Amino acid sequence: LDTVQSAEFDDIDKDHVGIDINSLKSIESASASYFSDTKGKNQSINLLNGEPLQVWVDYEGTVLNVTVAPLRIKKPNHPLLSRSINLTEIFPDQKLFFGFSAATGSLVSYQYILGWSFSRSRVLLQRLDLSKLPHIPHPRAKKEKTSLLLITLLVLLAVIVFAGPGGVYLYRRKKYAEVKEAWEKDYGPLRFCYKSLYRATKGFDRDGRLGKGGFGEVYKGTLPRIGDIAVKRVCHDAKQGMKQFVAEVVTMGSLKHRNLVPLLGYCRRKGELL
Repeated sequence: LDTVQSAEFDDIDKDHVGIDINSLKSIESASASYFSDTKGKNQSINLLNGEPLQVWVDYEGTVLNVTVAPLRIKKPNHPLLSRSINLTEIFPDQKLFFGFSAATGSLVSYQYILGWSFSRSRVLLQRLDLSKLPHIPHPRAKKEKTSLLLITLLVLLAVIVFAGPGGVYLYRRKKYAEVKEAWEKDYGPLRFCYKSLYRATKGFDRDGRLGKGGFGEVYKGTLPRIGDIAVKRVCHDAKQGMKQFVAEVVTMGSLKHRNLVPLLGYCRRKGELL
């Protein structure tokens, strides 16, 4: 019984039965099928469908007959293969062995012998009780384990793919999060978002620092449509930082003088005052 078509062995198809003598090239072969007594013609058999199959090998005189059929079908009247073979010429010392062998090569296939009977005489041949045959042990456990592992890996991959951008988004949102309080409604030159000032000063680059005072550092920056600006970053540890910050926003926001740097706006981000 062969489930692979090999050109080097002149196989007729991938589902066939053959008779081989000291070679993998069959001297006689036919597509897997059985003769249906009710329909009066051969019915195809799929050798890879996982269903039990019956095989009869009969040798009488010099004729070798091979018959196959599904499990619950009685032995057909016509064999699938019939070949005249003189076993005496093949086994001149009249010593021979009966058995089973199977090979899959690089492919994966499972083959089971659920039961067998042998006799040198047709009369003494013991019939098999099909009801007592074991069930085919389909290797599903390994497949399910592999599928579960594959699903787990895919889920983890999906979590990583979605968690990455999500984490970046949350980080950036937290990084640029701002604070607003009630007093800001009454005072308020233009309020800038932290992100715009961060970009304007190139991330508060030290090369752009203009100076440092008791309440913080001043950085040079550039805003679109406005031009050059100076951004004062109030120190976190200044005890009067918040008070000083509010005073500057309130007073400078209402002052206009040619000798004073105008206050364009401000920004609050958590503990940072700009």
